[in-house]
Amino acid sequence: MERNRVLRSKQKAVVHMIGLLAIWLVSPVTYSALSGANFSITRTTISSAGKTSNSLNYAAQSIIGQTAASTSFSISYVNNAGFLSTSDSDGDGIFDNVDNCLSDFNPTQLNTDNDGSGDICDLDDDNDGLSDALEAILGTAPLLIDTDNDGLSDFVEVNFDSDSNNYQVGVDTDPNDPDTDGDALLDGYDPSPLISEPYGDIAPLGAPDGIINAADVLIALRIVLGEITATTQDLARGDVYPPGSPDGIINLQDMLMIRDRVLH
Repeated sequence: MERNRVLRSKQKAVVHMIGLLAIWLVSPVTYSALSGANFSITRTTISSAGKTSNSLNYAAQSIIGQTAASTSFSISYVNNAGFLSTSDSDGDGIFDNVDNCLSDFNPTQLNTDNDGSGDICDLDDDNDGLSDALEAILGTAPLLIDTDNDGLSDFVEVNFDSDSNNYQVGVDTDPNDPDTDGDALLDGYDPSPLISEPYGDIAPLGAPDGIINAADVLIALRIVLGEITATTQDLARGDVYPPGSPDGIINLQDMLMIRDRVLH
């Protein structure tokens, strides 16, 4: 009787140990304490048979406040027991979970437009709507939204005629030239950036001569001071402010823009 009781007790202990072993074997990954110069990473999956790795190439990074010992380049190790170790697919030293180009070596993580994709794998580095490949053909700067700094983005200039991403000379404004029509008004401020017109030409009074000079500035000044009243012709030529949407009057801003045309 006593012998049978002892036998049953042993059988229960064995079953209990088998249960614990099964739980231990199916656990994904656990990490043990620091071992020597490295973190010991103990895999408790069936394939690794619970063995321990003490390799400088497989080190767990702490996420519980301790300083990380080194970097892991293994796809086998996951979050567990307060440590983080992840893969680095492109080998640039940046973990995949924070790398902005998973398949391209870019240790600097440069991301000019802050769109989540690093420059090296971003098809449009400045996020202006034009692909880097097209900008290379056009000669525009792939890291600048407005290459010629004329107040119009490269995309707007290339698509000035509403024909998407198909630049045509004489139909679209030039993204590399701030004054496409050469009339001394930047494209972004020119009411007709493809046509050189005598905007600001209001002198001689009542008979504009097609030339922008100091006389035009003086006529504009007299209008601003109220010495003379602007005619319909004066307004058509001298009302240049705001750029692209004249307000129906000739005032100080208009005079200053005419002056700027003379100086340039």
